[in-house]
Order: sequence, then structure tokens, then C-alpha cells
Amino acid sequence: MAEPTTKRPLSGPREVWTYLGVHEMTLYRWAKAGVIPGCKVGGRWRFDMDEIEKWIKNKMNVEVPQ
Repeated sequence: MAEPTTKRPLSGPREVWTYLGVHEMTLYRWAKAGVIPGCKVGGRWRFDMDEIEKWIKNKMNVEVPQ
């Protein structure tokens, strides 16, 4: 028997661009280019907030060239 999951439901773009503090068009550009994790479901962008948080943490760990 499968274990129950406690995963959050997929989020819409508004929740993500508000969370990230970016303009909506920036989020759509990033999503279309594959910069940020997301997928289209029924023609609409959806995002897994757990993956968005992993993406942010990964970006924070990248060394900045000096």
C-alpha cells in the first residue's frame, strides 16, 4: 500500500511571482526558457513550490565570480 503524501498542490503563477518578488512577465520568461522549474497543465503554468524552494537554495549556493 502506498504511503500518503503531504505534498502541497501545484501553485499558479501569481503565487510564485509574489513569493519571488518578480514581475509576472519575468516569471513567464523564466518558465518558458526552463530557467525556473514549472510545467504547463491544461495550457496554464503550474509550479511545485517545493521545487521552487530547492531552485532558490541552489541559486544561493552558486559562487559569484569576483
